[in-house]
Amino acid sequence: MLAALLSAIAWNLLTWYFGIPSSSSHALIGSIAGAAIAAAGFGSIEYSGFLTIIVGLIASPFIAFAVGYLIYTIFKLTLKI
Repeated sequence: MLAALLSAIAWNLLTWYFGIPSSSSHALIGSIAGAAIAAAGFGSIEYSGFLTIIVGLIASPFIAFAVGYLIYTIFKLTLKI
């Protein structure tokens, strides 16, 4: 777990230094999965749980956009902006 955290931190620092946008969540999940694969092989990954995490990472920006738009619309209608 410590190796996964350190590798995610190193990746985030590297991308920050070069000005490359990256996600800390993606880096941490990838490093945890990589550490599990390195330690115990591909059989150590529970793919149904991993797929749930991946779907959540992909869906969360769209859900956030929809909720933000809903809040904006409510404010626009109630405050007459």
